[in-house]
Amino acid sequence: MGKNDKGQMATALTTEYISDPVQLSGVSGVTQISAGDDYVVALASDGIYTWGGNGYGQLGDGSKTDNYVPTKLNITLPDGESFTDICAGGRFAMALTNLGNVYVWGDNGNGEYGLGNNDTDYYTPKLCTNLSNITALAAGVNNALAVKSDGTVYGWGFSRSGNIGISAGGSVVTPTAISGLSGKNIVSVTCGYDFSVALSSDGTAYAFGNNALGSLGVDSLN
Repeated sequence: MGKNDKGQMATALTTEYISDPVQLSGVSGVTQISAGDDYVVALASDGIYTWGGNGYGQLGDGSKTDNYVPTKLNITLPDGESFTDICAGGRFAMALTNLGNVYVWGDNGNGEYGLGNNDTDYYTPKLCTNLSNITALAAGVNNALAVKSDGTVYGWGFSRSGNIGISAGGSVVTPTAISGLSGKNIVSVTCGYDFSVALSSDGTAYAFGNNALGSLGVDSLN
């Protein structure tokens, strides 16, 4: 339900807004689903499907054409490797495999890929060679976080208000370890708008980034 101007609802309905929940068609066996600005990524038993807006190649189908129909991505992984997690950022997406590898595609204008540049876009999934042994991912509007098997948390993409856990501002094009989370045994992360939250194995939550609206859950708005 919601806006459907780019086919986000994956139904035969062409109305711009749909207020009542409708059953998605064209994909089954879905285990995870994630929505970006105007598109959707779904992990199903037989692979990754995408649909919706595609102005930045965020559907990963090799084009920049909007798609109203869930379409399975053509990705060949090595034997024994499979996708276990997906996340949709604003206009980029990421997928994690059981071997800890990360694939990226879509908009890379702020270094969202973590590949060391922000001037090359990929319209099909590309292996991020700067990440390995990853156990958890999170995507924000134009930034991302990843947790390594040893508990190290990395941030990259557009850095503002401390949203990726490092002091540098602007585009951070290479995954950078967040020193403030060192030794915290982080197991999962999530990105909001200009802020992020990390969860440790003992149930402690750590928040960082923009706190103008109290998003960090601390007593002060400073």
